[in-house]
Order: sequence, then structure tokens, then C-alpha cells
Amino acid sequence: MTEEGEPLFIIEAEDTLEPDAVKNKFEAANPDMKRADIIRVSPGLFQDAPVWEVYYRNKSDGVNRYYYQFYTFDRNVELIETYKLPAKTGP
Repeated sequence: MTEEGEPLFIIEAEDTLEPDAVKNKFEAANPDMKRADIIRVSPGLFQDAPVWEVYYRNKSDGVNRYYYQFYTFDRNVELIETYKLPAKTGP
């Protein structure tokens, strides 16, 4: 909401996908991450634009690594950016 109480964005439901569809798209686009565990898929903002945030954990060399991936908030759900968090960061 803006300071005036107006919504920042209005997005019609038919213009985006459900979180489960975003999760399925993530899994299909990352078949090499068989050990990845999706913790959360939620709407968010990235660079002042609406996005899907996929927060997940991937075990590498016995260490849990945590990541955020940001996807476009539309029906294409295209990857924008991936952030790798420090090894000791977790939910």
C-alpha cells in the first residue's frame, strides 16, 4: 500500500499462476537439483516489481545451502535472479 492507502500493484488472477504451478516450473527447470527442498513459494517485490520468490535449500558436500530465486509474476514465470545465502543461514 502507498502512503495514501492505494495498492502498489493490481494484478488480475488470470495474468499469473498459482504458487503450486510456480513450484512445478522451478522443479522442471532445475532437474539437476534432486536434493533441493522448496521451503516456500510466495509473492514479493524485487527491484520494485512484483515477483514470485522461491526459497529453497540444497544439500552440497553435506552442508545445507539456502537460496532465493526470483521469477516474473506472470504466466511465463521466467527466472530473474538467484541469491545464495551464507551456509549457516536457515529458516
